[in-house]
Amino acid sequence: MSVDEAFVQRLWFEQLYREDLKTLTGESVRILQPGFWNHGAGPDFTRGALVNREGRTEVGDVEIHCEAPDWRQHGHENDPHYDNVILHVVWKAGPRLFFAGDSKRRSVRTLELSSQLKVPLPEARRHFNSTNLERQVGARVGHCRKELADLSVKEVATLLEDAGWYRFQRRAECWALRVKCHGWDQALWQGLADALGYARNREAFGSLAQRLPLSLLQEEKNAMKRESLLFGLAGFLPGQTLPQAAEGNKWFRSLWDEWWQIRAEWEEHGLPRQAWNLRGVRPLNRPERRLAILSLLSDRALWKRFSAVVTGGDFSELWELLETLEHPFWDRHYTLNSPVGKAIQLIGPDRCLRFWFNVVGPLAMAGGNERMRDNLREMKTSEIMHTASVAAVRLLGGRNLGSAGRSLLVKEGLLQIYQDFCLKDFNQCEGCDFPDFVRKWKA
Repeated sequence: MSVDEAFVQRLWFEQLYREDLKTLTGESVRILQPGFWNHGAGPDFTRGALVNREGRTEVGDVEIHCEAPDWRQHGHENDPHYDNVILHVVWKAGPRLFFAGDSKRRSVRTLELSSQLKVPLPEARRHFNSTNLERQVGARVGHCRKELADLSVKEVATLLEDAGWYRFQRRAECWALRVKCHGWDQALWQGLADALGYARNREAFGSLAQRLPLSLLQEEKNAMKRESLLFGLAGFLPGQTLPQAAEGNKWFRSLWDEWWQIRAEWEEHGLPRQAWNLRGVRPLNRPERRLAILSLLSDRALWKRFSAVVTGGDFSELWELLETLEHPFWDRHYTLNSPVGKAIQLIGPDRCLRFWFNVVGPLAMAGGNERMRDNLREMKTSEIMHTASVAAVRLLGGRNLGSAGRSLLVKEGLLQIYQDFCLKDFNQCEGCDFPDFVRKWKA
């Protein structure tokens, strides 16, 4: 019976392997959890856990292949994104022993799955018991589902809202401390950069906002020079290649004409190109487009208006400001060489809402605005966040919460519980405190 890589991944996800496994070098390992099935770029499973031959627990990624040499053929040995792989699982090891290694020249243990299944391969399909939803999000239902199933929809929603409010309060405390340390404008500047970075480029954007503080950037009144500073320090102004399209070439040339004059003074403070993670980033979310938002809002007059909106904490006013931002180049481009026919917004309503919850609302609350909880109860979101989907499967098993499922507080509550419990669990819910927490909450 022939198998492909997707089928081997399914066997791993269904945990149809023996209790104790042997690697190609004879090391005995015990799998605590296979990890979360990643259907995007990067390793096939994230946050897997195993007990090694010394009895220590290791947590990291798992990569799946049909044959052992596929590791090299797919370029993983030179890709830093695979440096966190703790186990290379192959269907067939092949006649020649292959040693996988990462970009830091460390060996990656490899095991053959075909010889270590619990059941014969022809019977394997009969033992598949995951649901379509579990496979889609890459996670299995957790033990806490049983406790939550005994609660009504209203009770579940209330519990999740409480967790969401707790999450919001912690952010307010964090931003109050940042304001105390850096001042209001710089704290907001760093919060804006953090939000524009998303998960993949948050560190790079945060580092850029620290290296180029708002007060320093606003000393320059020339808008093109401010933009050249941001793009130059970000490492997005290479010295040789220019955009192919005439429009892109003109804009890029204008930036370069400003940058070359100050390049010697600033270049040593710039970010290395490898600081940016562009793998799997949607064109609309490219960091170059997000930098344009920082550039526009660095204008003194616009920043003053933006700061006042944040102080008021009103989402509709925030969205009214951000949706009208226009850029002469990035309104009609995904990348330097990817123009689009019609104008596209620099930021969408879902990202704006995330920015409000993570930065604007907490900053307003830290500044004394007491209307935040009432505002939050009314806020809805249609955004489909992968992490929230994983948390919903783990906690609720796909249970429909009706209109409460669109509540921003409920979704944030799911994320908080997932962060506090699921991400700290390395043994498939064994010993997790959340079911006991739910029992106490019910009492």
